[in-house]
Amino acid sequence: MDRNGRFSIELEYSFPYQQIWLTIDKYFYSAILANKGLSITFDLTKLKRKPVEFSGEGVSYRGPDAALNEWLGRSMLYTANEMDKVPEDLPLDSLYKIKGRIDHAFATENPSGFEWLSENERMSNYYSRLLHAAYISGKQPILWDAIKAHKPYLISNNGMTFVRSLYSYYVNVASKLNLNNYSVRKEVRELDSLFGEPLANLLKLQIFRDDPKDNALILKDLIAETQTQWVREVLKKRYETACKHLREVDSILKDAKPLAGNLLVGEHPESLSFGAQLSILPDMEAKDFLAKLKRAYPGKTIILDLWATWCKPCISQMAYSKELYRLSSDLPVQFVYLCSNKDSDISKWKNKIAEFRQPGIHFFTGHKLVEELMAMVNTASFPTYICLAPSGKIVPNAIKSMSATNIDDIKRLVNADEI
Repeated sequence: MDRNGRFSIELEYSFPYQQIWLTIDKYFYSAILANKGLSITFDLTKLKRKPVEFSGEGVSYRGPDAALNEWLGRSMLYTANEMDKVPEDLPLDSLYKIKGRIDHAFATENPSGFEWLSENERMSNYYSRLLHAAYISGKQPILWDAIKAHKPYLISNNGMTFVRSLYSYYVNVASKLNLNNYSVRKEVRELDSLFGEPLANLLKLQIFRDDPKDNALILKDLIAETQTQWVREVLKKRYETACKHLREVDSILKDAKPLAGNLLVGEHPESLSFGAQLSILPDMEAKDFLAKLKRAYPGKTIILDLWATWCKPCISQMAYSKELYRLSSDLPVQFVYLCSNKDSDISKWKNKIAEFRQPGIHFFTGHKLVEELMAMVNTASFPTYICLAPSGKIVPNAIKSMSATNIDDIKRLVNADEI
């Protein structure tokens, strides 16, 4: 923000009707739509007296998108207030019929030419929920022909949730693609045939792989198979970013150093520059692994993270774990990450650790050991966290997720034997 209180938001791509959820401290909160150009003035004198959500005094719009956003703010506020009166346990069809009547009532009282926007957003949201139900059941969703014909006009929460839901349903239920024997050309042909432009283009942008090397190869193939110019531009930019990211990962792994000593209980130990120690764990029983772990790190509280390279919830928690590792550097705590070899390999494991620059002790091991450790704490899903007190006993339910754990929780676990 400059001295005159001005700031600008520059969007990466000039997509039509891009939604931005904008918060100005505690004074303003709303969903802004950027299409051709927009300037907003915030009068803090008024907003400090009465903060604004969606629409109210103290916020004014100028530019080509001004009328659109003035109408949208009032519409969202009106709809939110009316939907608060509607029971949440109604059947899905009934709920969306009521929302349709609410949108129609507002549009009748406030004619603007933007009525299509509410209709498109409502149907994107409705179809997303039908697709989610179909994904869970494994059956074709009701209104399948209408869903295939639907075109989300907004790059918004609702619009992109529809696209992601449709792609997830297509890949996991409708399509017969074997992702272990994957062909981008085949998937692109199927998307074009089944959905046509422009929806197929948005669906192509959902194709990716978690492994950085696989993802770069996928993007290269996608560029070759895509004719629409704006899609190619997005894919090329992603490919450049993926290649840069891959070079960084390769550089980190290339500089790995052999690790001497008996700190690790695995084989082929090596260390990476950001404080990660990696080794391959031979087959053993869970009780033997825990015993060796305690002997390797006496007097320390051990936080054991059971994860997999393909597990998105596991990956999403890594940044929080990394921060906890940093905050607890002066405490007698050891973070240990145990990655399952199920549907993965050593290369993908190392790539993930280097990608996130995740410090700590890392093991790659057989899934049988991971399952046995999970059974010890009555769970069977990734990620699982196990805390061992300095005495070696398991502290039950110590960590549910890394994102919900703070440094004070870690300090309490250091003294778990005294509790």
